[in-house]
Amino acid sequence: MFRAPEGFAISILAAGISVYAPAAKADSSCSIERFASLPSGLTTDSIAQKVSNAMISVKAVNATRLLVCGDSADSLRAAEQAIDLMIADAGQAKKTEPPKKDRPESNQMRVFFHRDLTGLASALDKAVAGIGVSASPPDLLVFKPNTDAIDENSLRELKRLVTLIDSPRPEILLNAWSVQVSGGEQKGVDARARELRDRVYEYNQRLQEALQRAWTYLGGQRKDRNNWAWPFTHYVLSDFNYNAGASGCSYHDEDAKLKSLKWDYCLGYERAFGKVMQPSIMNMIGILAGLKNPDVSGLVVQLEGQRFAGDGGCDSRDETLFNAGAVGFECFRDRLSMILAGGDRIPLARLRAAMADYLFQYKFSYEYFHDLDSYDYAKSAQRLDAELDPLLEAFNHDLLLYLRKIQTKLACPTDESKSRCQEPKGYAESGIVTLRTIGGTDSSVSTQTQSSFKTTP
Repeated sequence: MFRAPEGFAISILAAGISVYAPAAKADSSCSIERFASLPSGLTTDSIAQKVSNAMISVKAVNATRLLVCGDSADSLRAAEQAIDLMIADAGQAKKTEPPKKDRPESNQMRVFFHRDLTGLASALDKAVAGIGVSASPPDLLVFKPNTDAIDENSLRELKRLVTLIDSPRPEILLNAWSVQVSGGEQKGVDARARELRDRVYEYNQRLQEALQRAWTYLGGQRKDRNNWAWPFTHYVLSDFNYNAGASGCSYHDEDAKLKSLKWDYCLGYERAFGKVMQPSIMNMIGILAGLKNPDVSGLVVQLEGQRFAGDGGCDSRDETLFNAGAVGFECFRDRLSMILAGGDRIPLARLRAAMADYLFQYKFSYEYFHDLDSYDYAKSAQRLDAELDPLLEAFNHDLLLYLRKIQTKLACPTDESKSRCQEPKGYAESGIVTLRTIGGTDSSVSTQTQSSFKTTP
């Protein structure tokens, strides 16, 4: 990767969505030239055309900015001097420093993911001299008011630090199944407990096998680069390389058509969608979104372990699959089809744009920390979460339905000879508690068991 203080490039995604990215540079070989204004008849495009040569690359970023790159520090200084002379000859003052922001920074900031607000405020209070930080639970940080320009800049830097600390954390969904069993004989209670453990093991094993089948299936899809949706995956996967006069992304043979893109830029997540990733639902959704023609039906067939074409709503189809001894993911199928493979391509384009935006902001936060905009980073994370949440909700709904079916079946053991519930040999009650929380956050759930007996038998 190469660094640059500023500069923007454009990459076109699906459905006409553009992603703007900072142009990268080699060590100390690029700079941004800013102008308050230019003389009549002189434009950044005309300056770039006149100054560029074999050793110097000058590109117009906009009407008042130039990105100047040279193959050495001496070449860069020579280019800057040439630009100054052109402007001076045209009767205009030399380039100016960027104007300071007129709008003062807000003296408060909301925290979304980090839950130790008091500890965070205490640490930040010592991080930047002259700026006091206090916590206003449950999720607000308050900064000491400052009007001085230096303090404003320090406040922005402090907010950038808070933004990185308050990065999104993985969501955890925990289905806790509580079972109470009692009976007149220890032998019967032990047998019932073993049956419960066997069912829980079977539940977990089927889920793991389903994920592994689907992951193996996607492995064959992603190996062939012809299956990828260009230029979206090109923008995400390829590396940006700087060469004087010929900057651009690394290409493969099938990417030749993209070489005509002016100011081609890419993020360099070369292992995204790769085999080193863990077989999780999140990663599977990302891979599907990166495919030219996402095969939703093929993925769900692998999850369910069989081909199925049922009628009715997704809950009804899940029940049919459960009765056939399989885990149903029909609600997940419906939601995937609507977003990734429906006739309306806008939901898929929205998801891809949200993924690209967040990945860009994540890279920006490390490569160009002092230019990071706290609002843009947080907005990209929230936008991606909003696009993914319906898919994860549908998947979790299928799992909860399956768990409840197992619960019902255990509460009514079937007499195979009579195909009806056996007479209970003891007393048993069970319940499911679902907890949805953020990784790294302490969570607790309190439950109470009610019994019709005055004393436990």
